[in-house]
Amino acid sequence: MEKYDVILVGTGAAGNILAKELVAKDKKILILEKGKYSKGIGKFKFLLNSYNFSKILKLPTRTIEGVPVYQGVLAGGSAALSMMNAKVVLQKELLDLGVDISEEIEEIGDEYHVTPTEEKLYSSATKEIIKSAQKLGLNMKPMNKFLNNDKCTKCGLCVYGCAYAAKYSSDKTFRKRKVREKTIFSADVIRVLHEDNTVSGVEYIKDGKLKKVYAKQVILSSGAISTPQILMHSGIDAGKNLSLDMYINVYGYSNSYNQLDEPPMPVVSFDNLDKGFLIAPFISASYIVRSMEGLSVARFPKKGLVGLMVKIKDDNTGFVSKEGKISKPITNLDREKLKIGTDIAKDILRGMGIKNHNISLSKIQGAHPLGTAAIGDVVDKNFETRIKNLFVCDASILPVAPGLPPKWTIMSLAKKLSKQIGDNNV
Repeated sequence: MEKYDVILVGTGAAGNILAKELVAKDKKILILEKGKYSKGIGKFKFLLNSYNFSKILKLPTRTIEGVPVYQGVLAGGSAALSMMNAKVVLQKELLDLGVDISEEIEEIGDEYHVTPTEEKLYSSATKEIIKSAQKLGLNMKPMNKFLNNDKCTKCGLCVYGCAYAAKYSSDKTFRKRKVREKTIFSADVIRVLHEDNTVSGVEYIKDGKLKKVYAKQVILSSGAISTPQILMHSGIDAGKNLSLDMYINVYGYSNSYNQLDEPPMPVVSFDNLDKGFLIAPFISASYIVRSMEGLSVARFPKKGLVGLMVKIKDDNTGFVSKEGKISKPITNLDREKLKIGTDIAKDILRGMGIKNHNISLSKIQGAHPLGTAAIGDVVDKNFETRIKNLFVCDASILPVAPGLPPKWTIMSLAKKLSKQIGDNNV
């Protein structure tokens, strides 16, 4: 019976780092990814085939309360479809729990060239948004990104993947033969196998067949929706305290501006973080996605579209069930934060000369599921569960909602775990 040193489940922001680091350390590793190795990067079809959309209607998974939750199911996970935003979050909260990632934050920042978005990439609309926000006392600062400013073509299609290799994308790791040949795609992990409270392997479905593989250590990096389901099927209580970093997009229409030709969210206002929200320029480039958001495509065509995202730090009152149902009640405090933020966003658009009848709000949506296997609750400060040698490293272990892009922190956590696993002679 073949036995691996490590089985890694999932290939997103954390799984990608773990795969890269552990392969480099010559560990005997097997990587299991539920999604496919997708092709056609940079095209809308790539987007449709890479998210957790329903097969027929191509609609995203929704919570019981009706909030859409977007998850990437592909090599590289949701991180392959991200907007590359880079912000260190929850460093103090993690340190209070005994997890110091200061060294790894620096390493990730240097290795993946975190840099502010340069003004040459701003659209005409964003330049006016900055001016209008300033009149309201808001400071729109350049967003730090995992981005090569010189390679960026300003296509605005970052969430389709990047066809120009301008942004750091987690799927790049799996284009390397040495990593790809250690990966089984379309492998849906069901549960972790364990004996005498020690991990022994995992059980997964591939091509309709139930299979088992064995390892000395298992790392779950499937994200805050899938990871708790695997844990619960393995006998570990998880899935509570879900938050989504919920957001609303505030759209305006004007013939005077164009916001298509820029990377999404090139600047951001952190002025209201104490109130629990941020505001940044953003539009959904696809009319299909905008219609999913509840926007009238006829009234708000792509040309002339201007938009701002209001993203909040929402209450962690949700859960994921063992069967995969997702619940995240929109609390009164959540609604209050969204209301204050969207009112400010409307004022910014009005300051650009956009009339009230040309302003519309999207539905409430979920950006970053997290918190369902938190450090101090489901895993310890070494990311280990009560089952020996079963580790978790993804957004599920974050202790609270940041209301900010968590990718840099998640990658840093993975870097830390890779050192721990790599230095352990299993």
